[in-house]
Amino acid sequence: MEKNNLYFLRIGLKNLIIVIPILCVLTFGIYKNIVEGNIQEGIFIIISIVFAIGFFYFKRNKSNEYINRGFQYETSKELLKYYDNVFSKHITNISDQDAWLTYSKCLVCCYYGEFDKAMQILNGINWSSKSPYIQSLELSIKALMCYLQSKDYKEGLRLSMLSQQLGHASNNISGNKKTQSFYESYILVGELLNGNIESNIIVSLEGKYNESPVLVKLLIGHCLSKVYIKMNMKEKAEEKIRFCKKIAPHCGPLFN
Repeated sequence: MEKNNLYFLRIGLKNLIIVIPILCVLTFGIYKNIVEGNIQEGIFIIISIVFAIGFFYFKRNKSNEYINRGFQYETSKELLKYYDNVFSKHITNISDQDAWLTYSKCLVCCYYGEFDKAMQILNGINWSSKSPYIQSLELSIKALMCYLQSKDYKEGLRLSMLSQQLGHASNNISGNKKTQSFYESYILVGELLNGNIESNIIVSLEGKYNESPVLVKLLIGHCLSKVYIKMNMKEKAEEKIRFCKKIAPHCGPLFN
């Protein structure tokens, strides 16, 4: 397992180590106070549990709030500022943090249609010196450019499949469902945009849409809206367009 996965595993374990003892103590306190007839104290402890759970939920979703808020601006400037000033501090323990930061910023630039800026940022990394897994990030950005900019869907699908192959060359992702889902989403998008409109592919991509983080969900929503328009399924198309407009109203490539 690479350092990246160990880092995220440590984060999860750290949260569990903090949360579980707190919940155990609070649960015991509730039981003890209810048995002894101290209802008010029991209620207070219940409120404390709700507050604790809410705190950790807020902490986990804070990055999504930054991203959602950043997309409300007309250019990528605010989101790029977030990645430089906030996101970068959260990945200091990850290997190849420069590549991850570059990938994230390029993703945002592509959605905003700032493809020249995205390419400039992308070229700031010597990708050939990176592991196959990290190299797959570069290819996924280039695939995204094919899907949103050049509309060269065949090349986009080819790059997406190559990206997956590079990812699988790194043994560390074999059991990582989120990473697997990411690669599969880009390939399914490519299949549909190339006209391979089969029901099983659509169903699979709808599943990815429901489980993916917002930065992947936007691409999937864009793709499905185009497919549903071709299939004359207006309500489903409008649903996906509404989502994209709500999250990223100024990201023109998502609506072309």
